[in-house]
Amino acid sequence: MDIKKNMNCLFINNPNSGKGKISKKLNYIKAKLEETFKSVDIKTPSNHDETLILASHACDNYDVLVFAGGDGTFNNIVNAIANKNKRPILGYIPAGTVNDISKNFKISKNIKKAIKTIQKGYVQSFDIGKVTYLDNDNIDVNYFVYVMAMGSFAHVSYDTNQDVKRKFGRVAYYLRVVKEVLKKHLFTVKISFNDDSKIEMETPLVLILNSCSVGGFKVNKKSKMNDGLFDVYVMKPGFASGLFNVIRKRKHILKKASSMIVHLDSEWSWCVDGEKGYSKTIQVENLNNHLKIFSKIKCD
Repeated sequence: MDIKKNMNCLFINNPNSGKGKISKKLNYIKAKLEETFKSVDIKTPSNHDETLILASHACDNYDVLVFAGGDGTFNNIVNAIANKNKRPILGYIPAGTVNDISKNFKISKNIKKAIKTIQKGYVQSFDIGKVTYLDNDNIDVNYFVYVMAMGSFAHVSYDTNQDVKRKFGRVAYYLRVVKEVLKKHLFTVKISFNDDSKIEMETPLVLILNSCSVGGFKVNKKSKMNDGLFDVYVMKPGFASGLFNVIRKRKHILKKASSMIVHLDSEWSWCVDGEKGYSKTIQVENLNNHLKIFSKIKCD
């Protein structure tokens, strides 16, 4: 017997997702979800805060939470449910500009294929990151799914105008990157890892990854979403603000770790799953297999 037939499902319909494509396919999505689950409710939030409230309430009332959007939307959903004792299985319909997160789970941007993954896919557990911002008077906690980035190019995703992104897609990001290539951005980073090792150096870019893909590029092909470890890249200074050192051997330091404290002398803000975060000192912890999602990846 298919266990999904005993599950209650909530679909959060963001009318702006995928340039409105999701709303046009709403009847199709509803029909397919009703074929799959015991019951299906559809809620259309009017704003960001209502989306978070709906996702949070889903933890007590639903077995499955389906939503559409980009990496930022995924991050918002995760932050709404991560601290709950009971958390629904996620169903994801990618509808953003780059959709790095979907690449980790091999979920297609095609709506019909994404729905099929929810219907026929495997339930995969995956890690998320817990970030504590230590420089603030009140300790703030945030969660991320696939990347924390600081330095050259890291701000491009949240600084790029939304209207431009909707019009030009990922090309909008690449145009911004070109503007940054000739700028020199260097800062000192100090990282203390849970195994007592440390890194201290001048760098243009730091990446804390739980992902194979960043900015649409596969820079971390051997990444695993559920191994309890982050892949930490600290770039050495070089041509194009260290951009090409991301993929060049011996031009970056790579460290695997489950937790760390990172101190920076930069006034820039962290990029958290493509969204603007805080700055300076953070503590990062890996929450191993904390959430579940319908995925095309078969796990042991």
